[in-house]
Amino acid sequence: MSQYSAQTSFSGQSAYPGQTDLSVSPREEKIRRLARRAAAEGMVLLENNGVLPLRENAALALFGRGARYTIKGGTGSGDVNSRNTITVDQGLRNAGFRIVNSAWLDRYDTLYTQAKQRWKESVYPAAGPERDPNKLYKAHASTPLPLPEIPIGPEDPAGADAIES
Repeated sequence: MSQYSAQTSFSGQSAYPGQTDLSVSPREEKIRRLARRAAAEGMVLLENNGVLPLRENAALALFGRGARYTIKGGTGSGDVNSRNTITVDQGLRNAGFRIVNSAWLDRYDTLYTQAKQRWKESVYPAAGPERDPNKLYKAHASTPLPLPEIPIGPEDPAGADAIES
């Protein structure tokens, strides 16, 4: 079985509806290459205060939800099914950069996972035993997920090559 086994969503639908073969097609490979090239060519640097370009193997500190929970297309109805997503953290590590504040990111991950579980426990019961999607949507839309706030101490970016405040 493929590493991309079909998952079941809350509504019971397959995570990849309409698919019978979970192997990566030549068409998908071609689209991945095109998307990567378009992203690289389309990025614009708005301001450089002398930090960029980063030197090879630079030590970096990452903060915020986007470091490991990188939004790949949108949220809610704007979300997209993808076989895999490279987060900002993974991409920088893959490129040879050293992330110096993994402990802070790990604390954030733990608190985020706990907050999301508490949020689900408060929202999903609103759908009732019949799992009414309209009731679930209303509860989901009216109950924002509280994101953790973790102070950044002086030790968190310690060792980073450049610190921008």
